[in-house]
Amino acid sequence: MSEIKHTEENLWIKIDGNIATIGIEKEKADELGTVSSIELPDVGKEVNKGDEVVTIETAKSVEKIKSPLSGKIVDVNETLKDSPEKLTEDPTGEGYLFKITTKS
Repeated sequence: MSEIKHTEENLWIKIDGNIATIGIEKEKADELGTVSSIELPDVGKEVNKGDEVVTIETAKSVEKIKSPLSGKIVDVNETLKDSPEKLTEDPTGEGYLFKITTKS
């Protein structure tokens, strides 16, 4: 059974076992507007809670996304590199950012 949590930074976290899928909330996606590019972390990278892991560039700004959890990056959404609009079109589905192992 998966559990969804929300952070003050407008991120969502879907926890399934020891894997957490992380993305941005719809409200945050709406604020961003048109996304021109996304830099994602490398698979295998160890991150600490609060580390900057994703950079989102829009016509209006550059947004730095901090990891809400400590762990190891096990998957990134490669689709976003070629289709960054997925981030704002489907932020809680196909527009997820990355997956990370959690400490249980």
